[in-house]
Amino acid sequence: MSFLNRKIDEFCARNRNFGVPGLMRLIILGSILYYIFGRFIPVMLEFIPLFVIHQLHIWQVVTFIFTISRSDFLFTALAFMFASYVGGALEQIWGTAKFSLFYLTSMIFTVVVGLIVTLLGVPGFYMASGDFMYVSMILAFALLHPDVEIRFFFAIPLKMKYLAAFNVAFIAFSLYNDYLRHSNFAGAFALITPLLVVVIFFWPELLHALKRSKHKNSRQTINFNSAQQEAKKAKGHLHKCSVCGETDSTAPELEFRYCSKCNGYHCYCSEHINDHIHVE
Repeated sequence: MSFLNRKIDEFCARNRNFGVPGLMRLIILGSILYYIFGRFIPVMLEFIPLFVIHQLHIWQVVTFIFTISRSDFLFTALAFMFASYVGGALEQIWGTAKFSLFYLTSMIFTVVVGLIVTLLGVPGFYMASGDFMYVSMILAFALLHPDVEIRFFFAIPLKMKYLAAFNVAFIAFSLYNDYLRHSNFAGAFALITPLLVVVIFFWPELLHALKRSKHKNSRQTINFNSAQQEAKKAKGHLHKCSVCGETDSTAPELEFRYCSKCNGYHCYCSEHINDHIHVE
């Protein structure tokens, strides 16, 4: 997986002109047109592999990215605004090439997996729409900037990491309740396929987070933290500057470091870590 991630970065570095600038704005424009005129279109625009294979509805391999679940006007307008913000932010962070590749890869995965699942006769009904693509973008943005705060309905402050956690929980619930419980295994593939692209693009970060969580919850780390708390409780502080005598209790705004050039373990505050006589 790390190999694929490196190849993605290499491709984007070599092909900086690849992609469509402002791609998300164009997709949202198409979604707005679908929301307004979709009921008058005599054919299905969602991607349904059965129709593509047996009735040659080839346009569905592209048009499905513009389709969305119909809802009231206010909620749909807010969804479009939020998708525009997230898509624009991802393009600004990654660059046009990588964001376009991310979206194109999600489309290709969705189409290829749908065709394979249908041809293999996996039980259930496979149908993909643009909603799944939006969820993958939210997860991607949350992985890049988990602490960015948005105003939900312009009022409720909400960090991206919590919004992403809610989406993951909702997907897990839908996966079981709406798909697996009814043996709709093909539909389950449609739900999780765009998320696999997020895993590919963020594999190093996800692997690092997993290792960090494992280390944080290890017995050695827990014992070390417990020992630190007991020492702080006994002495009233954990770190004490060897020059000025300030501690993490008397001056919590200061940072404390141990000098690698001093003989032994000698702690110094941020004001004296680079301004003291080294202990021989």
